[in-house]
Amino acid sequence: MTRDVSLLIMNTFSKLFIIAVSFTVSLFNLSAGAQPKPSDKSPEDYVVKYGDTLRGIARRHLDNPEDWRKLQRENPEIKNPNRIYPGDTLEYSGAWRKFKGTEKPLAKPWYGLPIERPAQVPAFQPPQLVVATVDEVESAGLLLPERAADLQARDVATLINSEEGKLALSQGDLVYLNWGRARNVMPGDILVAYRVEREVFHPVTSQFVGTLVRILGRIKVDCLEENVSCAEVVKSYDYMQEGDRLMPAGELSIPYARPTVGDSKTCCLPVEGELQAFIVTERDDKIGILASDVVYIDVGAARGVQPGDQFIIYRKIGEGYPKRALGRLVILSVQENTATALVTESLKMIEVGERVTLKR
Repeated sequence: MTRDVSLLIMNTFSKLFIIAVSFTVSLFNLSAGAQPKPSDKSPEDYVVKYGDTLRGIARRHLDNPEDWRKLQRENPEIKNPNRIYPGDTLEYSGAWRKFKGTEKPLAKPWYGLPIERPAQVPAFQPPQLVVATVDEVESAGLLLPERAADLQARDVATLINSEEGKLALSQGDLVYLNWGRARNVMPGDILVAYRVEREVFHPVTSQFVGTLVRILGRIKVDCLEENVSCAEVVKSYDYMQEGDRLMPAGELSIPYARPTVGDSKTCCLPVEGELQAFIVTERDDKIGILASDVVYIDVGAARGVQPGDQFIIYRKIGEGYPKRALGRLVILSVQENTATALVTESLKMIEVGERVTLKR
């Protein structure tokens, strides 16, 4: 009798335990199923780049420039829509559109010579070294042989206004130019904005060398009337303003460094029989020149200079004295009798008027 009672009690407890476990599992499943699913539309991030504006970002990525207000609403930390900075992160709960601009050149560039390089470097040559990007080549500017007055007298398109009346224009801004359908301007055309800076005279002979032209960026024509076109600034190297001039954009190539002989750190340089030239000016009109500065020399394509050529910069105190190396530069683009170059190495402060020698 006692044994039967014990078995009955054990069976009862076993059934109660199984029921309790089943009930607990059911509650867990119900609670898990009741949890809300995460939203399929989570905010995406956009990192602000140099030259960006809220209006420009909205135009390129939301298809409507007026949607900049949506961006400001979703990013309340932006108090002033005209003040966003590179590196800032913008959130947007909608979908960004990837901007794929197409640039249709109007003509061959008149401001540089195209560079033809083999697709593959022969095995016996050292590997090619890219010395600058296309943007760096274009933004370096050029030294043209014409006088400043002649360049200003050219019949070219100019910027006449902007949509928001801003004094300094940058990437994403809308601008207007004084050429339209009557001058064969077409939607999608790419134009390069430039500014005539100053005339340059040789630091040794005092003869006129050329006029410095600063490249400001690129604009893309959007819509047009008979004599006026609307365009967007799609690339900005420097600020643009009313009165800046425009020219057709051409294709630029990346310069590759050519192998050189000799060391720029050596004291005495074997210069006899090699191409000699002078640094006649630098782009930003500074007192001293250092590495990464853009300079212009007084030899060009007529003397066989090509993009990628490397010159050693040196100083000659007088006859019979050793020639002291100061650094190195590489050619970015060439004109007939001048060339634009990037200083890649500076051992000392370099000045306008320093000598350079081609080391092949």
